[in-house]
Amino acid sequence: MATLVSANYNGYHHNFNDLTNCIRYILNRDKIIHRYYGVTGMIVPISVPFDKIGDYIAGRMIETALPYDRPNTIKIRHLIVSFDRNELTDPAIADDIARKCLAFFAYYHYHAIYGVHEDADHVHIHFAFNPVSYADGTRYRGRHDEFNTMKTFFLDILHEYGIYTLMYYPQPSKDHNIGI
Repeated sequence: MATLVSANYNGYHHNFNDLTNCIRYILNRDKIIHRYYGVTGMIVPISVPFDKIGDYIAGRMIETALPYDRPNTIKIRHLIVSFDRNELTDPAIADDIARKCLAFFAYYHYHAIYGVHEDADHVHIHFAFNPVSYADGTRYRGRHDEFNTMKTFFLDILHEYGIYTLMYYPQPSKDHNIGI
């Protein structure tokens, strides 16, 4: 069973340093072993070295958010789609799923990034997106209707790969082992 986790903890992701650190984490070389990652909503120049791509993306997200910034608002949304060890083991397939999921963020004009992490005993995908639209400043607030639209979009993609359940957890918890 695949799981979807919101990794926006209370007190985190509320400043631009958290945004930058989240993106750096997603692009950590030790985690994206085959360098399966992607971006939507911007073009990263080929001249940007891999070790600086995270900072470049974070800078673009901050530039977009600054005109609409308000204190104590979430600066980045961080989601994790995790797969059971018996469900999906090929990181290339996870990359294909993640690329298709990016279409959700592109449709709503959010800068987004993903990285397929292979450093655990299971494959999982980290997504991060700027909750401020680069087209008009509209903010993703995480309301049930917004979230359920995204979850349904992701689940429709998972169906293409024979995965029919996407269990949601609001954030990682010690109460259940979701394998992140």
